Amino acid sequence: MFNRVVTFFHKTKDGCEKHVINGVFYDEVKSISLESKGEKEANSIKLVIPVDAIGDEREPQEGDYVCKGYIESDYADLTSMLQSEPAHLIVACDKRDYGSNPHYLITGR
Repeated sequence: MFNRVVTFFHKTKDGCEKHVINGVFYDEVKSISLESKGEKEANSIKLVIPVDAIGDEREPQEGDYVCKGYIESDYADLTSMLQSEPAHLIVACDKRDYGSNPHYLITGR
């Protein structure tokens, strides 16, 4: 279940940083919503990342971008990355550091 790899990109004042995390649950929902102005993409993701999978990496936060899989390329900025990679914006990141399975619950669009 926790057998996926994801790559996070975080905006910095000098560009962006890349962080790769192994051992996550990744669920992607591809859909559309019908609105009065026509169809609109309503894609979303849900990630569950065990706290110990983060290791020395920076904790994910709202506003970061996440890509499924290991992204080898390094990008100078988020604009370059978004033009080259299918990415989702993290809109909520909850650290649930209690119980027998402490984890991050992340949702994005």
